[in-house]
Amino acid sequence: SFNDLTSAKADETKENAKAKADSNRYTRRFKLFKNRIIKTKNNFLHRKRKLFNEASPNAMRLKSVSSPNLKCLESRRAKDKNELNNFMNVTTATNQSFVSSVKSKFAKRNQSTKHLNLNSTTITAKLSETNLNCDNDEHTPSKRAKFY
Repeated sequence: SFNDLTSAKADETKENAKAKADSNRYTRRFKLFKNRIIKTKNNFLHRKRKLFNEASPNAMRLKSVSSPNLKCLESRRAKDKNELNNFMNVTTATNQSFVSSVKSKFAKRNQSTKHLNLNSTTITAKLSETNLNCDNDEHTPSKRAKFY
């Protein structure tokens, strides 16, 4: 009948309105939530920028706390570079004399240089490796404390 149809239509309209309201409510909630996340993120970034700003007195302390080895690494890198340059600046003649002295030392000890296939390049490589390794006295944990 006509009344049933109209009541059904009215119910449907009511349901649609409710669904729309719900959807709007969730959309609104989601937007608020999203904005809150964005605001939090921006606040965090702002704080981080402020803290790591060079002008800020906290900056160095924070940097050293977040990476205590940073300063140590920088100084070590400079030192290694310097050592390596110094070594590479040594003339070939000196290098050759050094090689021959090493050979003679080994020869005296072993009375044989057959198993020693030494040449200047291997020694250079070995020495640069030793120069570039990190376990030198300055950077042992006890002395590293000064960078904290």
